Amino acid sequence: MNNEKKSSSFNKKRLKIGSYGIVVTVVVIALAVIVNMVMSALPTTVTHLNTDNVDFYEISDETRAFLDRVDTDITFYLIAEKGNEDAMIGELLSRYEALSSHVKIKNIDPVTNPTFTAKYTDEKLNPNSVIAESSLRSFVIDYNEIYTKQYSDEELQYMAYGYQPTGTTYFNGEMMFTSAVDYVTRESLPTVYMLTGHGEAELDATYSEYLSKENIETASLNLLNGDIPDDCSAVVLCSPESDITAAEAEKLMSYMDRGGNIVLLTSILKYDTESMPNVAALAAEAGLESADGIIWEEDVNRYYQANYMLVPEIVTDSAVSSLLSSTRINVLFNGAHGIVESESKDENITVNPLLRTSDKAIVKELGDDGSTIADKEGESERSLMVGALSEITKDSGTSRFLWYSSDSLIDINIANVVGTGNINFFTASLNLLCDKSVSVSILGKSMNIDPLTIAEGSGNLWMTVMTVLVPVAVLGGGFAFWFSRRRK
Repeated sequence: MNNEKKSSSFNKKRLKIGSYGIVVTVVVIALAVIVNMVMSALPTTVTHLNTDNVDFYEISDETRAFLDRVDTDITFYLIAEKGNEDAMIGELLSRYEALSSHVKIKNIDPVTNPTFTAKYTDEKLNPNSVIAESSLRSFVIDYNEIYTKQYSDEELQYMAYGYQPTGTTYFNGEMMFTSAVDYVTRESLPTVYMLTGHGEAELDATYSEYLSKENIETASLNLLNGDIPDDCSAVVLCSPESDITAAEAEKLMSYMDRGGNIVLLTSILKYDTESMPNVAALAAEAGLESADGIIWEEDVNRYYQANYMLVPEIVTDSAVSSLLSSTRINVLFNGAHGIVESESKDENITVNPLLRTSDKAIVKELGDDGSTIADKEGESERSLMVGALSEITKDSGTSRFLWYSSDSLIDINIANVVGTGNINFFTASLNLLCDKSVSVSILGKSMNIDPLTIAEGSGNLWMTVMTVLVPVAVLGGGFAFWFSRRRK
């Protein structure tokens, strides 16, 4: 009888413990489901953390500011077979979707929908290419534009001997996607016309590529054959070797009267007031004139290797510098003349410096062979503009005249010395004239990440901690818990 009572009591106890275990299990499972539901609803900016040295998913301030102003619905289509989507591309696109309610992402499987891309391009796209579309237009980004590889000069030399270099792989996702957003949301795309017929310098392919990423179209313009087109956002006089005609100058002045914009780049070896009076007259219309002669910089912090290799100060509160991702860049001018305000400047003209020398700069006479002769008479140490913005306000609107007194700004050989400083500054200048409020030329991120390196002493310490101390602590804690339960 007593045994039956004990057995019944034992069974009730087991049933009570078993019921408690079931309730706890159900609660834990329910909590896990709720947590997963909440986490899946959160944007990837919260749930996905990057632990690399380079944050491939970090969205720059330029893109964030740009997305804040987007009011047109955009759809990004990721063209990839289901299960083979590129993780980095998908993750970055999801960040765009999280930052703007106007951005949506859709995955398109080319196996089940093989004719989808034919609506946007005749070319065969690589897997994990992306298409952006709005009600205005579409933009196609091939996978090989998102991931690019660059080789050093030394690696290229070895390629001639059959050596296959590794190169550096860049992830250009943000640059391409932001450029796509800009392209498909603009009501109209700006066109910049490059004046021809006077031996003007041509833009290097690298500069043209940057402008293309900014969605700025370029075209040639010969004023001998016609007038300035109505769709012109700006006219660029790119280091002419000879003077423009009086008739061409008149057309350009008339264009400014209508609110048009002009960029003038001159060369110290080609330009002076006497040799190009019509170009000088055009500049005078904007309240500017040249301090003829070559600038000789005496401030050691404002030149590179030689006194005429200027590293001018970037005026940080100018309209151009506001379109730079950073003003902590170098602009390099291999020879320049000064730019000063004209004493006869009209009251409706405002001149602002963009690039300037130190107050220790002087002007020297330049000989016919390019050599400096002596300090120019009447010149003394002073700060001079080598980049200036003139704004002319009239009843018809405001026109802008930008003048850079060195064609080094568009010289790819000079640009290679200072990275992208010259290219970025020139691109920002055209962005200003095209009324763009933000630059979308964002540098790609190198994927050649160095592995985590731990010093030998630190490595030995952590090995001891993880292989000896942690196991001993776990075993000791387990034994203490077992011993306390046994005593009960």
